[in-house]
Amino acid sequence: MPAPRINPPTAALGRFNAVMGGLYPYGPRRRPLQQAVGFAGPLSLKVVLQGQGAWRTLTRRYAVDAGFCLVLNEGETYSLVFDTDEPVETFCPFFAAGFVEDAASSLLASDDDLLDSSRMTARGFVVAPHVRPLPPELAAPLGRLRRLARVRELDDLAWDDAFFNLALALARTSTGWHAEHGGGSRRLATRVEITRRLNRARDFIHAEVHRRLVLADIADAASLSPNHFHRLFKAAFQSSPGLYVTRLRLARAARRIVATDAPITEICFATGFESLGSFSARFHRAYGASPAAWRKIARSEKSASLHRV
Repeated sequence: MPAPRINPPTAALGRFNAVMGGLYPYGPRRRPLQQAVGFAGPLSLKVVLQGQGAWRTLTRRYAVDAGFCLVLNEGETYSLVFDTDEPVETFCPFFAAGFVEDAASSLLASDDDLLDSSRMTARGFVVAPHVRPLPPELAAPLGRLRRLARVRELDDLAWDDAFFNLALALARTSTGWHAEHGGGSRRLATRVEITRRLNRARDFIHAEVHRRLVLADIADAASLSPNHFHRLFKAAFQSSPGLYVTRLRLARAARRIVATDAPITEICFATGFESLGSFSARFHRAYGASPAAWRKIARSEKSASLHRV
């Protein structure tokens, strides 16, 4: 029997297009759960549907929240870690070896070269690993793939078609990632370097936002002076570093308030806030309700939605 397309043995990854993922339940008294320890696999897209997952490479830690994504290149060695203080659901497409390279080459090669494939060599496809918001261009083909994953008997042609569309979207979208934050008036090399440093700072924020942060620490992660970093960050993300940190903390807190039964005070400090009063006031301004009221409202709406289905 052929290996399954969903959660196949890790040794089979790279031989065909597959998805790894699942729901990892909330268990506040359990130790952090590790998976894929020291795994070096094919090109893959890490997507979190709810909660937060952390992918640790040999040199970095990438905290991926729901609504964000991470691309890890072929051969990248990593481990996946879940801090089990909230439920986490992942959906991670793994591409067959050379699949995305072929898709990317098909966008650039001429029809003559494509007709005579012996003259065309697929170029290597490498993306700088960074946590980034999941772009709409990838969300649409991912949605199609998720719908197929719910079907028990998968149609091979439909499955590969969905992966082909996802690979094309990834190839098209990623071409702009290497210089997306540099500003159009600067030369390309400068835009690329600014983008690299700002993305590194954003990765640092997502990985360390539960701790006390100061501007100098974040700027240091980008190897920039605080003033220069503040100006570049605000221009790139339309938000000051301080406001970005607050919004991320509030989003994580709101998610945990609904998904777990943890006390509000515990969630407040676990997400990086240092004062319950300040947290409650900021939360009310952002969500229009106190944290306790938000838990009741959001759970009631979720229950009503499930009953409608």
